[in-house]
Amino acid sequence: MSRNISRYKRTTPASLILAAAGSLSAQEIHQPFEINESLLALTHVESIMLAQSNGIGQRELMASGNIVESNTISEDVSNMGIVEPEKDRKSRIGVGFSLLTNVKASIGSLSTFTANSGPATGSMVNRDYLDGFVHLDSSDNLGDLRVPFRTHNFGFVSRGQVQPAAGAGTIDFHDVRLDGGSYASPEKSGFAPGFEVHYSHRLKRTDKWKYELELGLGIQDFDFDIKDKPADFQVLTDSYQLGGVDPTVFGVPYTGSFFPKPTGSPKIGSTPTRTFGAATGTMAGGAEIESNAIIGRLGPSARYDATEKLDLTMMGGLTLAYMHADVTYDELQTLNLSGSSLTFNQAGAFSESGTFWGFFAAARATYDLSERLGVYGEARYLHLESFDLSDGVRTVELDFGSALGFLVGVTYDF
Repeated sequence: MSRNISRYKRTTPASLILAAAGSLSAQEIHQPFEINESLLALTHVESIMLAQSNGIGQRELMASGNIVESNTISEDVSNMGIVEPEKDRKSRIGVGFSLLTNVKASIGSLSTFTANSGPATGSMVNRDYLDGFVHLDSSDNLGDLRVPFRTHNFGFVSRGQVQPAAGAGTIDFHDVRLDGGSYASPEKSGFAPGFEVHYSHRLKRTDKWKYELELGLGIQDFDFDIKDKPADFQVLTDSYQLGGVDPTVFGVPYTGSFFPKPTGSPKIGSTPTRTFGAATGTMAGGAEIESNAIIGRLGPSARYDATEKLDLTMMGGLTLAYMHADVTYDELQTLNLSGSSLTFNQAGAFSESGTFWGFFAAARATYDLSERLGVYGEARYLHLESFDLSDGVRTVELDFGSALGFLVGVTYDF
């Protein structure tokens, strides 16, 4: 603050104050008076207010040349070290790196049985199985008294399929379809990387709290590999009567034909008895799922000034996501039936997109590095509708019912 002292031989605002208060005579008003120029500037406004209350108008003071120019006041206030208030910045933008976890993916099956095993009844039907076939023969499946319908056009791969008996016996053929097991159990995602930008605008403030509306938009990737797991299968078994015939004497494996062989062809019954069971096998290979999402969110937030530099924010609101997923599967399925190991393959690919609603809740801590720049960390809970897609053989469900997100980034106030 300036310490320069000036002598005024004219009427000063300070002397007007005293005159208005009745403390100085008219003669004393015009006596030399020592006053600090900075103090003069500070008392300018108070001089006008007090003079007006005693009948002295501002115009009269101006006419007498006793009012200090406004630029002089501004300079004196600046010289005294008085700091102007900081600009009230109501908007904030943030950019951050995100990790999302606890998203689940599961594989299901809509497939029918693998082979063309045909209907459960009927004696004049071509049927194919994983471990053989039973077709019509050149005799139109002519039978005998013991077995009314027989065919020599059949084949089998394992001795374990045959249960011979004198005057009786059966031979079994099989078909399977995927029924679940560990292969179909939900697979949790790891930490899927992403990117987000958000904008918040203050609606109201109190001493410690700021109430804002925040809009966010992010991009997230999710990849799943569901491979090399045990799998459960439903097993179809068609049993045919042998009528005392033992086809294993003609060799194993055996393959018959439409016409009988010159060396002889065994004939088995052509009417199946169908049953269903379960078996556990292995799945070599499996499914790959690649998905990405654009996630937008909107909701209110409450920001608390914990310290001069640290803000704590709580928020929540609605979420809208657009997702796309690509699924490819190549499954080598193996299981043991009737003493033989059966291996078969299923493969395919499909993709789908969709829009899904949900909600979120989050907590954030922001540390100010400067008047405008800050850094933040955030934990978030996200709930979205499930994303279901299928090609008619395999189904995939992406479950966002309890996803967790973690973000770090920078903020800028303006």
